[in-house]
Amino acid sequence: MEIGELLKLSASEIRKMSDGDLRDTRIRLRREIATTRMDVALKRGGDVSGGRKLRRFLARVLTVASERAS
Repeated sequence: MEIGELLKLSASEIRKMSDGDLRDTRIRLRREIATTRMDVALKRGGDVSGGRKLRRFLARVLTVASERAS
């Protein structure tokens, strides 16, 4: 799935993902956050609000992962 498609998932849809998918999603999101941060810092015209959306979605994914670990 593309990042844009992932951001549209609800919490219930995230809960349906397998543990491996959650791990892969976390890795992709962290890379995308870093890339977005660099684009904004280097003034490459990146989407400034994109970082916030990515961080919020990462928080949802981490919440679901911690719920499973409990």
